[in-house]
Amino acid sequence: MSPEALEPGRRYPSAVDRWLAVILVAGPVTGVVLPLLAAYGSPGWPAHALVPAAVFAAIYGLFLFPLYYELGPDAVIIRFGVFRSRVRYADLRRVEPTGNPLSSPALSLDRLHLDAGSPLGPNISPRERDDFLNALAARCPHLRRQGDALVPR
Repeated sequence: MSPEALEPGRRYPSAVDRWLAVILVAGPVTGVVLPLLAAYGSPGWPAHALVPAAVFAAIYGLFLFPLYYELGPDAVIIRFGVFRSRVRYADLRRVEPTGNPLSSPALSLDRLHLDAGSPLGPNISPRERDDFLNALAARCPHLRRQGDALVPR
């Protein structure tokens, strides 16, 4: 494990699936470009493109960016847009790989389910998965690393 992995407050950005990145870019492009082309030449035409651009910017800003996972002093902190969620290390029962698309501040389907008593989440997708699991195991003495999972000792 790298020494940086044990630093307090280490941030792990989300992994990004290419197909999801295409969808995330295509949405705003079509939401802005198509109304702009449709309104081109009409009176007040630039304003017609500003509304969809503002909607997409608000959605991305509120829910999507920044998206990272931080190992704090006593909890995993999940930051997605303006929101934060915390999962206390003491509450973690296990951490298992999952492909479940539900309840997920993650940009990849290659996810880890943080089991803290709720079957629906959170599911996260740290880009540096191996470092993340090692650093999390070091902070959770009641769990041990077993392959791509953390299980009870």
